[in-house]
Amino acid sequence: MFHKFHKFHKIRTAVMAIALLAGMAPAAFAGAQLDNKSLTDVLVAKGILTRDEVKVIKHNNEGKFKFGGTFFIDASHKVSRNTGSGWPVLKQGDQKQSSGAHLTRAYLTARYYINDTWKVRVTTDVHQENALTGKKSNIFLKYAYIQGDLLPAASLRLGVIHTPWIDYEEGLWEHRYISTVLIDGLGIESSADAGLGVVGKVLGGLVHYQFGAFNGGGYTNITASKAVDFSGRIGVDPIKGLTVDFQYRDGYRGQKTFSGGTQKQPVSRQNFYQGMVTYGHADDWRVAAGYVFDKDKAFSFAGATKGSKKAVRNKAWDIWGRANLMETSAGKLAVFGRYDHAKINPYNDLGALINSDETSNRYLIGFELKPAKGLALSLVYDYKKTKNRIGGAGATSASVAAGQDIKNYSIGLYSLLAF
Repeated sequence: MFHKFHKFHKIRTAVMAIALLAGMAPAAFAGAQLDNKSLTDVLVAKGILTRDEVKVIKHNNEGKFKFGGTFFIDASHKVSRNTGSGWPVLKQGDQKQSSGAHLTRAYLTARYYINDTWKVRVTTDVHQENALTGKKSNIFLKYAYIQGDLLPAASLRLGVIHTPWIDYEEGLWEHRYISTVLIDGLGIESSADAGLGVVGKVLGGLVHYQFGAFNGGGYTNITASKAVDFSGRIGVDPIKGLTVDFQYRDGYRGQKTFSGGTQKQPVSRQNFYQGMVTYGHADDWRVAAGYVFDKDKAFSFAGATKGSKKAVRNKAWDIWGRANLMETSAGKLAVFGRYDHAKINPYNDLGALINSDETSNRYLIGFELKPAKGLALSLVYDYKKTKNRIGGAGATSASVAAGQDIKNYSIGLYSLLAF
């Protein structure tokens, strides 16, 4: 009798362990950054697990190795057309076209759980770069860090880690395989960087945060410099379904260096602010609106003293939404869309405002089918018009002629595969 009871107890514990481990993604490795400890508390409170069983599950998970991947693949027709004159790449009426399959991202991820406190993540990023000669595929180390869940409300990360905002918003947007979020698309901040950070939730999840000190160059240039950048996000979820988030970033983007007894003066010091409000119901639907203000101070323009002249003043805002429509025999059908607007005000080498601003408007709409877990297919139309193109949000010096208007659009089938 005792043998049968012991065998039943082992099976019950194993089943609960599998359910628990399969149903919750550790906060270190989830875009939405779930609070695992609060989940186990709920399971204990409901009598599904005992505290001793939680300890057994965590102990059994020590030394576990997991491997996964995420692929973004599309078959699309893309066009870039210049409707003005004088742009160095395309003359008036000229256009670039491409049709075919594109592998835009291939992430391979390895995770190792040392014990219930410490874990390691390594992710590589493979994508196409047209600027490369010869082979066009390039491989980067996207993430490589160790995380320690030292306190219930705080986890420490060290290495090439997530920056505070992009991965968080992508978890809400849910369509990174089709479009980046606003600040990523503008190149204002990288999605990962070498640094030291802390992430967590307090007050029962009412307040969530992520702060870090970073090298500043992004995951494609993790070299340390003379100064570190600060980036932080704090958010509140005042009622169910509502999120309100703010971000602040300050630093030199890895451009302030000191070598051979000489200090390299950076072009500018970045200061930007961001806010976003979203509202939705579980995974059924969500709408969002965000605003970005990026105001940098110049350091190396002609005749400029430290921080005395402006280098860039960018303003941008976006709205996006997604909603599940219905369940079909082929899978879940959903619709999504976004609108992005950006106004870029660069200054010339004397710190004077260039008369013509670069402005862009982007419209994206799509229909999505989710036939299985980890698989999504979307029909997408994406249109962007840029007036007075000068080089994007990072431009600090340009001579702009009127009428340089660029139109980009694409239409095609986009897919996500995650395992």
